[in-house]
Amino acid sequence: MVMRSSGSGEVTGTVFNVNNFGCAVDDYTNYLLGNVALVIRGGDCTFKQKIAVAAQLNVTAVLVYNEASYAGPVDATAGNPNMLAFGLTYAIGYHLHETAGAIVYMKGETVFTQVLSPNLIAEINKGSTTSTIVVGAHIDSRDGVAGINDNGSGTAALLEIAVQLLKSSVYDEIKNHVVFGWWTAEEGGLHGSRYFVQQRATYNFDIAATVNLDMLASPNYAHAIFTGSSAPGTSDLLKTGCTRIEQLFTEYCNLTSTPYVLSKYANSSDYGPFVDVNIPANGIEGGAGGLKNVNQRAMFGGLANTAYDPCYHTTCDTLDNINYDALAFESKATDYVVKQLSIQTELKQFLASSNCVGVKCQR
Repeated sequence: MVMRSSGSGEVTGTVFNVNNFGCAVDDYTNYLLGNVALVIRGGDCTFKQKIAVAAQLNVTAVLVYNEASYAGPVDATAGNPNMLAFGLTYAIGYHLHETAGAIVYMKGETVFTQVLSPNLIAEINKGSTTSTIVVGAHIDSRDGVAGINDNGSGTAALLEIAVQLLKSSVYDEIKNHVVFGWWTAEEGGLHGSRYFVQQRATYNFDIAATVNLDMLASPNYAHAIFTGSSAPGTSDLLKTGCTRIEQLFTEYCNLTSTPYVLSKYANSSDYGPFVDVNIPANGIEGGAGGLKNVNQRAMFGGLANTAYDPCYHTTCDTLDNINYDALAFESKATDYVVKQLSIQTELKQFLASSNCVGVKCQR
């Protein structure tokens, strides 16, 4: 399929197997002008960054194929109207990779329309604005798709977390300002959250951390928390902050005797613009188009070698696609983390410290 925000055009060319993950110019050693670059998903970069590296080298066109653990073709944003880019399934990509001298024909047309689409922002007018916590979920879905899991689950949970924080006894203990953001236009390239981050110098608060809610009710779920050490970039302070939030999520899982798995950041949801500017971020999610493995089947039940959400980005993502047990747990876990962050006396110091004893970090 044509990647979103890709260029339009018609190309015939020999497939060039890009080394590693196509995240760096050096991965294109021996590239010949006119070849079509074949890149696998993954690595320490986003899809947009893969396309940007290819554009820097004047690559003719790009094919990005999924890793074996993902069902279906790559469904992502290219972010470059001058580069024709397609997303492929693992099977097709692997076949091209293993076929010496393979020639492909690509034709795609992308229509760009400029529309006004606002974020919705609410805040609790309490606590230090020098250490604000932003809790967010994208409110849009794919065109023509109800999007009840992606991301009705996150937006509904966000509203309930805000309501419960106002009602709970924790409200009287709040020490850090909390902002709730319902982000627009995530599916088209994280536009809403990116705009919010870009405008941060104009706000009367300083963002210390963010918690992201995306796809909390996947029918074939695995409770996945981002491992802080995999946060993109080289900032140790960012990785430590992301790890501290990770530890709060795992703490709740351990307190409730609930299994969890750790996953890597991919910057494919609204935490991306925050970590890009070294603001710590984390979250828990049920999973999208990736495949549940046998070990996860033993931990969470469900079906192995099947997508966490078989209706991901399709018309069957309706109310019938919701796992209410997953939604309840992941909402409660996020609620716990938000409350714990909100009552920290020195939040930025807490996020910068790696001082933990056992499961429970010193607070």
